Amino acid sequence: RAILKATRKEALALVDLFPAAERETRPVRGDWTLKEAIGRLTDWELLITDGLRQLLLGETPRFADPIADFAAHDAAKIAARRSQSWAQVWRDFQAARRTFDDLFQKYPELFLNHKLTTPWGKEMPAYFWLTILFGQDYDLANDLRQTLNLSG
Repeated sequence: RAILKATRKEALALVDLFPAAERETRPVRGDWTLKEAIGRLTDWELLITDGLRQLLLGETPRFADPIADFAAHDAAKIAARRSQSWAQVWRDFQAARRTFDDLFQKYPELFLNHKLTTPWGKEMPAYFWLTILFGQDYDLANDLRQTLNLSG
């Protein structure tokens, strides 16, 4: 929980430093703009939340879309959001974060030991499922630091 909180705080602080006029045009990772990176993060947040919600309800998590190729999965999600404005992507991101946070507040530590099978077919404890989120935030923070020429 502490790592998740810290990585989120860092990523959001760096988003605030990013020039608003460049959020839809300036690449931050490869050719992804900040808008696209945030949209991707939102989609992963929704996926992680879905798995945790199912576990908390005592269900075996099932996912509608298998992921055979991470790059293709991300590219499809980014393409689906391309026509959205920064404001819409940001609202979706904030809503996904609130949904996750509300769920995670109710999540007993014991449930983090429960296992689920990911959309790419790997079995893992819910704790490791969560590492995807703070890993994504950590990567975004690194990308933003490099793009903004910040050290740290």
